[in-house]
Amino acid sequence: MKPNFYKISAFVLAFVLFFSSSCGQQKPKDNQEKSRLKIGAILPLTGSASLAGKEAKQGMEIAKEELQKEGIDVDIIYEDSQAQSSVSVSAYQKLKDIDKVNVVVSALSVATSPLLSLSERDSMPLVAIISAGGGFTGKSPYIIRFSHTAERIVDTQFKNLLINNGYKNIGFIYTNDDYGTSVNGLLADFTKEKGIEMSMSEPVDFAATDFRTQLTKFIGKKPDALLFTLSSPAAILNLVKQFHELDVKSDLVEASLTLADKKSRGEMLTGIKDTNIYTLALSSTLETTGQDFIKKYQDIYKEKPYFVAPFGYDTIKLIAKATNGEKMSGKDLVNKILELKTFDSLNGRVDIQPNGEINPTLYAAKIVNDEPVLVK
Repeated sequence: MKPNFYKISAFVLAFVLFFSSSCGQQKPKDNQEKSRLKIGAILPLTGSASLAGKEAKQGMEIAKEELQKEGIDVDIIYEDSQAQSSVSVSAYQKLKDIDKVNVVVSALSVATSPLLSLSERDSMPLVAIISAGGGFTGKSPYIIRFSHTAERIVDTQFKNLLINNGYKNIGFIYTNDDYGTSVNGLLADFTKEKGIEMSMSEPVDFAATDFRTQLTKFIGKKPDALLFTLSSPAAILNLVKQFHELDVKSDLVEASLTLADKKSRGEMLTGIKDTNIYTLALSSTLETTGQDFIKKYQDIYKEKPYFVAPFGYDTIKLIAKATNGEKMSGKDLVNKILELKTFDSLNGRVDIQPNGEINPTLYAAKIVNDEPVLVK
C-alpha cells in the first residue's frame, strides 16, 4: 500500500506545484490587462458622414498596431454616433457605465457638443477631433480638442480671400449646427466691419442633400462668391454638383477640407470650367508631411487616406505618449497631455495649448488642374 500512497502523493504534489506555477505566471498578465488604458471612440460609422468615421477608425487601428510593437497595449472600443447628438449621448453612457473607459474620443461638432457637460460631470477626459464648433475647450477642464477651429477657418480662408479677391457681395450656406453657426457669426462680424455685403446667409439641416432652393436664391442675388461650410462629404459634393448643374456664375469657396482631398472629391471638379474653386488643406493632404503613414495606409487599405485618418492616428498616439498606455484618473490624464506642450503629428509639430487646444496649421488652396495649389 505504501508505494501506491507515495506515488499518489507525489502526483498530487506535482499537480499542485504546476497549478501554482501556472497561476503565478497568469497573474502578471491579468494585472497588465487590469491596468491597460481603455479608449472609447464615438465615430460616425454609418450615415452621411460615414467616410469620416471609417477613416478615423482605420487611422486609430494603425496607431494601435504600431503601439503594440512598441510594447504599449491599449484597448479601443468603437461606438457609432451616426452623426446624431442623441445617439452620441447614448454611446457615451455605454462607454462610461458598461465598458468603463478611461478617455473618450469623439468626432464632429454635432456629436461632440452634447458630451461637453457630461465630460465635466463625470471627470471624463474627452478628446474632440474634427470638431470645429465654438467654445469647446472653455466648457470643461477635461476637454482636449485636436482639430481645426471655426476661428482658424475664418482667419485662414474667408478673411484673406474676401479682401485679396475684392469680393463686394457674398452668399453663405452652412449647416445649422454648432460649427456652422460659429462660422456664420464670425463671418457676419467680419463682412460688416469691412463693408462687404452678405446678401444671403442660409442654414441647412445636417442631413441636407438638395441645395437647389438655396442656389436659386443665390443666383438671384448675383454675388461674387458662394461661401459654404457643410458637415459631411456627401453634402459638400452634392452642393458642388448642383452648383455646376445650375450653371452658377461665381467663385466657390469651401470652409472645410473635402475638396482638397482627391479621395473624397473624385472626378467631381473636372467638368467645372471658368469657376474659381477654393478650399482648405493640411500638410498631410498636400503630402508634404506624413508620407510614411500615407504609404502604410495604402499598403493596408489599398487606397490613400482621407484627411480624417491622420487625426484618428495622431489622437491614439498622443494619448499613448501621455499615459504610456496605463490607466489613470481623468485629471491626471488631461494634465499628462498638457505637460507634453508639443506633439509631432502627421501634420507637423503642433503646440498643446494650456486650454487644451491642439490646432494643426491650415492652408488656403485653389483647385488648379484638379489639384490643390496653395494660395499665397
